Amino acid sequence: MRSRALGLALALGVLLSATLLAWPKIIGAGSVDPDRHYHLAVSRQAVQGRNLFPQAVPQVQGIGWGEAFPEKEFLFHVLTTQAYRVAGPKGVEGLIPILMLALFSMLLAACARWISPLAALGVLVAVVFTDSRFVHRVAMLRPHLLAVTFFVGLLASLIYRRLSWVAAFGFLFAMAYHAIYVPLFALAAFAWLTGRAEPRRSRFLLFGSLGVLAGVMLNPFFPGNVLMGIRHAQIALFEVGSAPLSFGHELLPMASPQFFGIYGMAAALLVAGWIVLAYREPLSRVLEKTPDLAWLSAVALVFFALATKNPRAIEFGTPALACAAACLLSILPRTPRRAFVAAGLATLVLARVPGAWADYAKTWSGSSLPLPQDELMESLAKVPAKSAKIFNCEWDVTPYILDSRPKFSFVDILDPSFLYMANRDLHTQRESLREGRIVDPYALIRAAGYDHVLCRAPDAIAQLERDPNFVRIFPEKSGDISGHNGGNALYAVVPRRDPRFVEAYEGVPLESLDASSMAGFATQAPSPGLPWRKLELPTVGEAQLATQAVFLDLRKELKKVSQDRAEKAPTQVSCFAVRPAKDQAALQAGRVLIGVGGGRNVRLWLNGKPLYSSQVALPGPRLVSELVRLKRPLRADDRLEAIVCSQAASSYMGLALSFWTDGELAETCKRKKYAASPALADERGWSDVGGLESSCLGPIARRR
Repeated sequence: MRSRALGLALALGVLLSATLLAWPKIIGAGSVDPDRHYHLAVSRQAVQGRNLFPQAVPQVQGIGWGEAFPEKEFLFHVLTTQAYRVAGPKGVEGLIPILMLALFSMLLAACARWISPLAALGVLVAVVFTDSRFVHRVAMLRPHLLAVTFFVGLLASLIYRRLSWVAAFGFLFAMAYHAIYVPLFALAAFAWLTGRAEPRRSRFLLFGSLGVLAGVMLNPFFPGNVLMGIRHAQIALFEVGSAPLSFGHELLPMASPQFFGIYGMAAALLVAGWIVLAYREPLSRVLEKTPDLAWLSAVALVFFALATKNPRAIEFGTPALACAAACLLSILPRTPRRAFVAAGLATLVLARVPGAWADYAKTWSGSSLPLPQDELMESLAKVPAKSAKIFNCEWDVTPYILDSRPKFSFVDILDPSFLYMANRDLHTQRESLREGRIVDPYALIRAAGYDHVLCRAPDAIAQLERDPNFVRIFPEKSGDISGHNGGNALYAVVPRRDPRFVEAYEGVPLESLDASSMAGFATQAPSPGLPWRKLELPTVGEAQLATQAVFLDLRKELKKVSQDRAEKAPTQVSCFAVRPAKDQAALQAGRVLIGVGGGRNVRLWLNGKPLYSSQVALPGPRLVSELVRLKRPLRADDRLEAIVCSQAASSYMGLALSFWTDGELAETCKRKKYAASPALADERGWSDVGGLESSCLGPIARRR
């Protein structure tokens, strides 16, 4: 007994020393984790509001967390709030080594139920510490650290047959984490697979389940915590509707060679141990002596199987595997069979140590930062206002905003499915913006009530750069934004839309064409005698946020005329004749430049004579694709007509026209701080630029 106590003290001392040595590295690597900034921020807000735990997150406007905060990590945030109240951010970060030590100590005690403490420490080294992904996960300031700690406590309570502890850890798990199916599965596996060897198995299942149920229902945020649990189960299995959601990298399935290289050998070793047992005596007799092996193996292997879908299942599979390995070692007598399993564990260590060591070194050195954090913080510092409403293109940047600029508000946080479930229309439009498919971003963003845009999607950045209604704040250096290395770009939204865009049109659909005739489409100007009718431009938003759109979506106009014409074969081409409404005549007077946007194929006539033809059909629409320089300023009575054609299979069909003087264009470009774009040559004689003129909004075509 005394030697066992000494061994336990030595093993715990090793765990304590390892945790303290790794603490600085853990804190440094965790500083780039966006979730860490979220938990620090909500804990700070709770302390400032003199609350026991966070009540709401009003900064998250797009998903309504200011009115209804679905807290799914109640007990974790109770701990982080009190730690912040005592010692600020360092107090919260100090929870990481404390919980890690508690987790590993309970896991050591669970393994030491069957073998010596030092042998149990060896099992932890072989199974747990060489699994760098697991260690990284439990070294994060995230609620799953507390959940895994309580899960290990539940396993140890079942192993030691402590009925009250089982109920307590079930209760604590449900109060701390949303994934209540994890402890319920462990309880069910215990009750089913221990069989007649454990006559009280039904009581353990009942008490544990009642503990979980009590934790769920006593959560102050019930039933929101249950709904969040269901949603996260869908997220874990990638079953949130049919939306193309881009989850965090930790949810992405691992490649088969990587998965089996890390976990395949461990699972194979457990299966090999079962095979060795089967050669020794009937398994039924073995399980009667040590019934824990079956349910622990089942829990480990089921979570390993789930990890092929979602690697985070390893957080619960690895502790169960360590307990199963310790139990297996205790069953095997001191024979070559036991030496075989011990040799297998040693082989596992030797095989996994090089990769684990390299992974630890890479992560804890800070060389695998998931986001350009410093650059993001620099961009936020450029916003002059004390409070701002930021339309974030990516959900994973907002924890940094919440932590560093708590008076700023934004769309969503932590997970893309939150916005998808709360406001599917806004989610769809934001995805379209990220892909460069929103022609008029100003209408979308102003109608939603935001005054800044933060994006790192290249297509969205390219579009905002060419839109006169957005001014880049960060980065300040002018030049091609594509040289920004895929980082964040921050834009201010102008208070009032640029007034130089046409806001009313007249038009009429024309006869359809076959794709083979596209090269010579619309060789004659639209006749003034066509049955022109007014075309409506939509107003986006309501009340004070109502914003007039300036892009004429001709696909919608075709549907108004005939559903059959709007749904043609992919090779068929639809055409529409369009002209500015008469009340827009004053807008063009005195201007020498015409901004042409939309398409995909656009031709313009001025007073019945050819003026401009688009050269390249862009993959996405723009408010200004190209500007046309005129030989003389426009008069109010000048007649401008356009024909827009597009194949049924193309992604857009529409038109946006604007009128500019040289001075207005120069002023806009000075404000936008963006270099000129290259001009396009015209081989058909409709326009000729010769590569001489360009602007911040697009290339300038000079008329012959």
